[in-house]
Amino acid sequence: MGKKDRSEPEDFERNRRRLDGLLTDPENSVCFDCNSHGPRWASASHGIFLCLRCSGIHRNLGVHISKVKSVNLDKWTSAQVKRMEDVGNRRGRRLYEAETSRKVKKPDEHTDDRTMESYIRLKYEQRAFFSKDAGEELDTFNDWNSPTSPTKKKKKSHRDDEHRQAKDDVKRDRAGQHKDRKKSEDGDDDNDGSAKRASSLSKTKGAITTPPSSGSAMDALTAVSVVPPFTPGAKIRFRSLQVRAEFLDFAAPRV
Repeated sequence: MGKKDRSEPEDFERNRRRLDGLLTDPENSVCFDCNSHGPRWASASHGIFLCLRCSGIHRNLGVHISKVKSVNLDKWTSAQVKRMEDVGNRRGRRLYEAETSRKVKKPDEHTDDRTMESYIRLKYEQRAFFSKDAGEELDTFNDWNSPTSPTKKKKKSHRDDEHRQAKDDVKRDRAGQHKDRKKSEDGDDDNDGSAKRASSLSKTKGAITTPPSSGSAMDALTAVSVVPPFTPGAKIRFRSLQVRAEFLDFAAPRV
């Protein structure tokens, strides 16, 4: 229902003339919800004609419930016009107002706005007056004409897969760049730490003027507790005699 042949271009002027022809029906010459004369708006999803006030209330319901269009100002597709031809106000009363007389008195054009909105929301949001078949028929039409319908999703599946793959590729590239940048920063931090340690050693005075070349000497230096700055006569505490011997051997003048 409502399926459109995409091989044929839309003739919007012809579609508008078809709508004008529908308005010549006496049933369609009054608003479906309040019976005011001369409706120039419609709910394309329900296939009914509406006045300006009721169309505004329908618009507030959201397009997922009622898609409102102007008969004169908006462009109508063939599927939407076909929906208006299939339903219209006459058949709409059997579909959407089947239980109205039993449950509530239908308002008219003199009803205040608040009462009118409550009635419209009760009718279309809660489907309080719908016939048994109205809801199923409405859902079928909305499914064919919704951008998220299963049929249209299937047609777009290949393109959506390509878009999803492209997004995944971008995410992987960004993740790789982030890892490379982090490794580079970690390497820079290590180099900065080594440079700082070498700088702190070069600031000490006396025999220690060059970085140590052996592992045992480095261990000896890191095991020393020095009160900075290192000056002659400063007290040095060693963890053991072996560490003291290694330090003195390293600090001894070279010939």
